Amino acid sequence: MLIASPPSLSALPTNALVAAEYTLIPVASDLVSLRWMENLLEHIIKVKELLNPSLDMLGIVISIFDKISLHAKEAKQLLEKELKH
Repeated sequence: MLIASPPSLSALPTNALVAAEYTLIPVASDLVSLRWMENLLEHIIKVKELLNPSLDMLGIVISIFDKISLHAKEAKQLLEKELKH
């Protein structure tokens, strides 16, 4: 089953993480989304530690990418670089 939730750290996405076995994070290729994703990843780690130890992350998917935009290319490169660590 796929549970889609809004991009926030409110009760609805938290409850979805508690009920889930896996999480897959869609992210737009812009710097604002990448900054937000850092908060989301920290939240997922806390949910895993405190509420759902079996939660695993399948990955991060770039959902919006403008191949002409220099900012989008830079954001994609930054995302790829950070995820290799």
